[in-house]
Amino acid sequence: MVSESKIVLNPNGRACLDVKARNSGGRSDALVAVSSMVLAVVVERGLREQEEKDEEMNKVMRFVERRRRKNRFFEE
Repeated sequence: MVSESKIVLNPNGRACLDVKARNSGGRSDALVAVSSMVLAVVVERGLREQEEKDEEMNKVMRFVERRRRKNRFFEE
């Protein structure tokens, strides 16, 4: 029986599994490990997608700022 299972972020930002399990057989440990690995992959993929979106937004904001500076220069 699994007493506690959670996903945590380690210092380098990757998702990792933190499991405290008490079990008489190996089956539920294996099930917890597989389901937790799948969850860790989903969490990590979500973080990666968010980083990509943030990078795209930063590119757009830099472009807008350059355009604004350029327009201000020509107005003066």
